[in-house]
Amino acid sequence: MAKNAKKGFTLLELLVVIGIIAVLGAVIVTGMFGASESANATKCQVNMRSLFTAVDTYARANSYYPPAASFECVDIDESGAHYSQCQGWIGWLSSNSYDDKPTSPKAQRSWYASFAADEADTYIAITNGAVWKASNGNMSAYTCPTHVKECKQRGVNPGWSFAMSSYFAYDPDRGGGNSMMTPDDRIRYGSVSDPKRVLMFAEIPAIDDTRCGQKAKYKGSNGDSDCDSTLQYDDGLWSGTAEAIGFNHKVNERTLVGHAVFADGHCDQIVAPNGGTDLKKFTKWLCTGTQYAYKNGEYKENE
Repeated sequence: MAKNAKKGFTLLELLVVIGIIAVLGAVIVTGMFGASESANATKCQVNMRSLFTAVDTYARANSYYPPAASFECVDIDESGAHYSQCQGWIGWLSSNSYDDKPTSPKAQRSWYASFAADEADTYIAITNGAVWKASNGNMSAYTCPTHVKECKQRGVNPGWSFAMSSYFAYDPDRGGGNSMMTPDDRIRYGSVSDPKRVLMFAEIPAIDDTRCGQKAKYKGSNGDSDCDSTLQYDDGLWSGTAEAIGFNHKVNERTLVGHAVFADGHCDQIVAPNGGTDLKKFTKWLCTGTQYAYKNGEYKENE
């Protein structure tokens, strides 16, 4: 009786099996990446809402919103002028800025709220901010996991991922100025006419998006466009360059989104335009409550 011949895999069968395993592996990795990014995006929105809660808590207790940026202010009473700092949501590192004595001349302004140049000073600036106590000392609330991941790939460890709209810098109707503002130049709590449309926080750009002409910056100081903690728009009051919100989250290969929280506390997921939208002008619409429409991949102001 003849023995049965042993049968193995043919080369074709082996290649088919390897191909199937490769496809399944790609599907699993893609699924894991998608799930991870979805979790990061969710955490990003949670952190952004947490910052809103801290700002809202501060504003309720003090009757004013914390300034979007720290500024020099002056209190004038019978004894003279008291120069001090009005701390922004992220504060100054200000050990030697002012002696805060009556009739004293302005001391040299000194602040350091670096985006990433010095991690220790960055953290000190955050803890010196107006809303630090209201945020319960939660350092992670200041960052978005996706933004941190993108920056660390380029050797940068960011202190924060969000910028506060310069709408909350101070009330322009009071005629304030950067060198001689008073504490009352801040925005009074409850005075925002349409809070559901006025942006409070948005993401700092971390992903280069050539489709809409956005170039992310990873290093810089408090005065650098796109890297600071204040979202400046063309309001005629700031000497700095107008900035644009960031779109840091990949929904798919063709779609990027960014997050923004508004003055009523709701958080929106904003789709990056295809290329025809002026991002700086769009950011101004968001910051000032201008009504706009999204159509055919572009944003246009409502007429």
